[in-house]
Amino acid sequence: MSPAPRSRPRGRRVALVATAFLACAALLVAQGDELSFVCADASCRTRGALLPPDRGGEIVLENLDAGVGVTPYLRREGWPDLRSNRRILASILRPQMSPEARALAIWEFVRQWRFSCAPYSEQSQQLHDPVKLVNVFGCGLCDDSNAVLASLAELAGMPARLWGLTGHVVAEVSYDGAWHMLDAADGVYFRDSNGAIAGVETLARQPDLIVSSANRELRRAGARRMAQLIRHGAGPVAGGQRAAVRDYFGNRYRGFLQSRGERLPPADPLDPRELDRIVFARYAEIVATTGDNALSDWWNTDASGHEMALVLRPRDRLVFSLQPVAEARMTCYVGADDCFEASGRLERATLAPLLELDPGSGKTVVAERLPYAIEAISLEASALPEGTRTDVFLAFEGGDWILLGSLAAAAAAEPERKASLRLEYRLPPGGDPRFAFRLRFLRRGAVRGDPIVGLRLSTDFRVAAKSLPWPAPGGPPVVVETGAGRPFAGLRVTFRRSG
Repeated sequence: MSPAPRSRPRGRRVALVATAFLACAALLVAQGDELSFVCADASCRTRGALLPPDRGGEIVLENLDAGVGVTPYLRREGWPDLRSNRRILASILRPQMSPEARALAIWEFVRQWRFSCAPYSEQSQQLHDPVKLVNVFGCGLCDDSNAVLASLAELAGMPARLWGLTGHVVAEVSYDGAWHMLDAADGVYFRDSNGAIAGVETLARQPDLIVSSANRELRRAGARRMAQLIRHGAGPVAGGQRAAVRDYFGNRYRGFLQSRGERLPPADPLDPRELDRIVFARYAEIVATTGDNALSDWWNTDASGHEMALVLRPRDRLVFSLQPVAEARMTCYVGADDCFEASGRLERATLAPLLELDPGSGKTVVAERLPYAIEAISLEASALPEGTRTDVFLAFEGGDWILLGSLAAAAAAEPERKASLRLEYRLPPGGDPRFAFRLRFLRRGAVRGDPIVGLRLSTDFRVAAKSLPWPAPGGPPVVVETGAGRPFAGLRVTFRRSG
């Protein structure tokens, strides 16, 4: 449960022979801790597997072509299409589905593709955009998860709304002439005496429905998932994490049990039967405490047209990094050993393809737009003409220009002065996520020339770990779609485990 809506504005290397892929022309090289291949067609599938990156790992994409850009997308075979909200719905809904089946398909998708953690931002509505929560942020509180459920339902043509309860937020979806509560954050819903999924107001009048024998199997599924989380701890990190998660659940329910004259039973992990009894008795109390139950307007019903399309221009390089979660501040993905944090870095080989006219000033600027939330920007010069200085200005979408700094080279007469060949800017945490920025360059000094020649741009960004596929043994292959509309030299794809 989470707070009610807030007012928030080498191993040994063994080379294998070249392998012809069924779906593309590719060269596969398997190493002890590395799987690498070149995909030179529209789509490729991995042949081979690596153990999960339990101590970390990387997924590296390199555009080998000198003139053709590509828009790669990686997924496990069988995954829904995560590239946009409409693609998500198209891949999880079927025309023959009943309204209830459609609502439950959306509930199941959100339940599986999010987990609980402190939100990326306390102010931003962007966490309520499904495509961004799943691909960029990965996790949030109950209002974030259930707002995503409601947004997808609205986009699918079913009215939806949020309820703020006692320290919890749930979603309702309307179909068949009634409202039905679906809670993707706690992974539950409850049926009434007629077998229909009950709404909040029905449950408030009849809280015994929650703990009734009729809903026992629905509760047990939720309790089993919760017990699995506790047993799993904080992922593959050894030492003390299971106890930390157990303490978290203990603190979560201790007040409730004390109010009933009970103690938290000493279980490690908590028995699913105790979770069933404790969790859902508390859930019933929350719903039935109607004094603060209220419809919430703090959410965004407009699922955006955001697309997860990152263009790799010639010679660009994209690196996704995976690290195991080392603390119990997050809840792992249920039923998987993939409790990771992830980050990304896009390395631009040259800035020339990013040049455009700034509509505000009419000047030529470098414009970078990413589908991910930007966390840091770095600019590096391989060399600069002697005695010159280039002032670099930065602006985010809707923002003013600020001086990022100056790239400078010392003159021969100033041997003691060090050249300044690198600039970096890191966004402060907790603000509204930024997905685009512009750079403006002003060269000073006697030497004339193009100020962007020899500059390299790297952008660090936030990525949801679960959206990154890994070719694990026994699992489905990873599908690589290059997005290339014509022949090109190839996209090198590398999965690498940390040593």
